[in-house]
Amino acid sequence: MTHERRHPGTVALVASTAALLGLCALLWIIGTVPSGGPDEPSHMVRGAALVRGELEGEDFDGLGDSFDVPAWVVYPNRSCFSLVGEQPATCATSEPRPTGDAQLASSAVNYPIWGHLAPGLGTYFPASVGYQLARVFDAAIPVGLFVAGLALAVRRGRLAIGAAALAITPMAWFSVTVVNPSGLVIAGGFALWAGLLSADRLMLGRPDRLVAWSIAAGWAAASLPRRDGMIWAALIVAICAAVGLIDVRRLVTRLGSGPIGLIVLSTLATVGWAVTSDTDSSKVLVLSPLLPLLGIAIHEVRIRISTIGSRLLLGAVIAGGFLFALIVASVTRPGGYNEALLERVISQTGINFEEAVGLLGWLDTPLPRAILYGWWITFGLLLGVALLRGDRRAVGVAATTVAVGIACSWILEMSQGSTTGSYWQGRYYLPLLIGVPMVLTWSRPRPSETTEVLEGRVRTIGSAVLAMALIVLTVAFAASMRRWAVGTNGSHRPWAWDTYGAAVPPWLLLLVHAAACVALYVLATRVVPSSTRRQPVAQVASHER
Repeated sequence: MTHERRHPGTVALVASTAALLGLCALLWIIGTVPSGGPDEPSHMVRGAALVRGELEGEDFDGLGDSFDVPAWVVYPNRSCFSLVGEQPATCATSEPRPTGDAQLASSAVNYPIWGHLAPGLGTYFPASVGYQLARVFDAAIPVGLFVAGLALAVRRGRLAIGAAALAITPMAWFSVTVVNPSGLVIAGGFALWAGLLSADRLMLGRPDRLVAWSIAAGWAAASLPRRDGMIWAALIVAICAAVGLIDVRRLVTRLGSGPIGLIVLSTLATVGWAVTSDTDSSKVLVLSPLLPLLGIAIHEVRIRISTIGSRLLLGAVIAGGFLFALIVASVTRPGGYNEALLERVISQTGINFEEAVGLLGWLDTPLPRAILYGWWITFGLLLGVALLRGDRRAVGVAATTVAVGIACSWILEMSQGSTTGSYWQGRYYLPLLIGVPMVLTWSRPRPSETTEVLEGRVRTIGSAVLAMALIVLTVAFAASMRRWAVGTNGSHRPWAWDTYGAAVPPWLLLLVHAAACVALYVLATRVVPSSTRRQPVAQVASHER
């Protein structure tokens, strides 16, 4: 019987990483004003109602359903500060916290229930700690998925660790630490990408529970909480299958009964909910499990054609398919075709990318431009390393993933009934795009004179990428707390910030956060190289000519 080898330092390493990431999550939870997450009050009401057995409430003027829940779950009233970055949150936190129960409305009743159950448990606790506990319960699984993905990155070396840390953008982190189903979907996409990029071990017949359960848990977490979640999960699998990074059929036989069972149950639950949903857009989910089959078919065609012209033709056919879907969505949308709306949707793409990296709060808290550019420059460094290594496959997968994400954002935006062109937000396609930095560093290139020289500098580059990722996260935390304390035009001095109801002064939270990030950096750069081995990656999952 084959046993999975486990390094004696692995458990301690994972535990240390989990503790530090958990501390950072707790700091963001405390440092973000209640009601500070997009649509957070609505998600809090839905969660509180679900755990009390209320699946549907009474119609509230067409804005959602109303439920009898504790009145404090929507405290503070965010109307005076949300979407107005210059306005500190103290305009709302200075008001007394309501007591007793009240009829409160939620616009999240069309969501699946799975993303609201955990935070709903926090509403059983006293009002003084209930909001924070709701966030803690909501963040527990996503933080665990981040830890699993980072543990897989450790096996690939320091550059992969830095790329994985950079992939968890401030918006991804913020989404995890407020009550919003998007956080769980984003973390699920991260774990699914990490598992699939490490699936070569499984396909070579080597047992690996971390890989198997990362894939299964990532699929379930990405699929269950949001209406578009399984679309992203299926697209991740389809892209990996289409370019030959995984052999889906072989992988399914190697995952094991437990992970397969979780994938099947979560898929059936999502499809079952979609079939019974009242919204037409949700019913599209029924078709999403077919996307991996489409990826397999594309790969089978690719390995049978050898000329550049034939492959370009295949790419054109695929691009034509997305264009056709965009045309159908634009023509059949409520209200019919609207050329001006389509132009607005396309023009929003750049803003959506900024949102995906770091436009926090109710999309009213931008990162400093220098730190935002720093993130993009660091991403460009990863891209440059992949190009110098001659890893064309990684660059191709990254480019394909970005293109698919953009196309899907246009299609899904146009399929909505919105007439403003602002329905789409950058966090929506983070489950897909979060894998792009990881893809660029996950494989080992074929040896050559260029790569041999470059490989000697990879550890240094990896350390620099990791450092920048942690700096970006810390500055984003400071920008977030500053926005709540004094507004985006207020003082830059943390010791001059108001506490906006937080139990701990913002300057102390920022200091502890910086210390935790330093500890993460030391752990990755000093402990990891001496306690883990970098393992080779199969370049292709199947026999490709």
